[in-house]
Amino acid sequence: MNQQYDNNPHAAPPVPRDRPYVTFTLIGINVLMLLLLVLFEKTNPMLPDAEAVLRWGANNRYFVYNRGEWWRLVAHMFQHFGILHLAINMYALFQVGAVLELNFGRWRLVFFYLLAGFAGAFASNWFFEFAIGVGASGAIFGLFGALGALATTNLVRKEYRMSILKNLGFFLVINLAIGFQSGMIDNAAHIGGFIGGVLSAYGSYFALRFAHRPGAKASGVILPVILTGIFCFVLFMFTPPGKDPDAEINRLHQQVGKIEERTNIWLNDFDTRDSARPEDTALLDRAAAAFDSIMRLTDSMLAFKLTPHYDKRFRLYRLRVEEQNKLIRYQRTLLASQVPDSVATAKMFLFKQRIDSIDKAFGELLKQEPR
Repeated sequence: MNQQYDNNPHAAPPVPRDRPYVTFTLIGINVLMLLLLVLFEKTNPMLPDAEAVLRWGANNRYFVYNRGEWWRLVAHMFQHFGILHLAINMYALFQVGAVLELNFGRWRLVFFYLLAGFAGAFASNWFFEFAIGVGASGAIFGLFGALGALATTNLVRKEYRMSILKNLGFFLVINLAIGFQSGMIDNAAHIGGFIGGVLSAYGSYFALRFAHRPGAKASGVILPVILTGIFCFVLFMFTPPGKDPDAEINRLHQQVGKIEERTNIWLNDFDTRDSARPEDTALLDRAAAAFDSIMRLTDSMLAFKLTPHYDKRFRLYRLRVEEQNKLIRYQRTLLASQVPDSVATAKMFLFKQRIDSIDKAFGELLKQEPR
């Protein structure tokens, strides 16, 4: 293989007539980890409980940096939030993993996978304070980054380079756009993993291009580790200490509870009277401000980026609070304007209908709460 490679500097190593066994092994490990999680935690395979995934090695700034659980930087690359998440990632891993393995070596694939996964984890912890991150996608983005980087060198035949880079650009644009639109996808890990893959590939160039020369094998390990390590170290140095997610979300829940209790007292006092009083305007203003505070706290809960289930729960709750806030502000305008009773009654009825509809959806969601 290397003889042809040295004779033609524009040729990639020929594809071995073999199967991508390491790619299959990585896929098998990922599948096995989800099976073990479901078996031992007795959790839903379609949407595992966030606490269970956290116990099994999810990446999180507080647990990694504050508690020193560095093993999570490896474990998180083999954990997934359910079967769909796993299936999407494993399909992508098979597509890019097989190409890299059969063209650039079995262990080189593992090396790229791990270094890119590390880079993605450090990027995620730098960007997100509370996110619970799992999945092979950071490492997989790194594999695509490595393939793209190698396609800019003479390790890939010239006629294939543009096709690879165009497909890679399409892959990046589509997946990052989906991630930014979703709000539940860790694009920081994807971008960090991609950069890690690019650095790893360029660091491996000498070892791949001049495999028989003295020091080539050593450089193929040392240079990628140094380049990716510098990237991870910079992210680490600019990442502040994390906060305990459980303690923080409990604190937010307590704040919401206190504000709700106080607001309900004000609103009950307003609703039980037959006629308005001069101080009612200030009372409704205080209630509206309180609901604004609850919405900000709910946005803080959404920043935890737990699972799609909890994300939907917090979004529904926020939507309910937002409708209540609109109702209060409408009541406030009624005190200051001459709106016909029939119009006011109809609009108040619509507000309450929307709130009841959200309450019903929220109740159904709570019944599906992971146990």
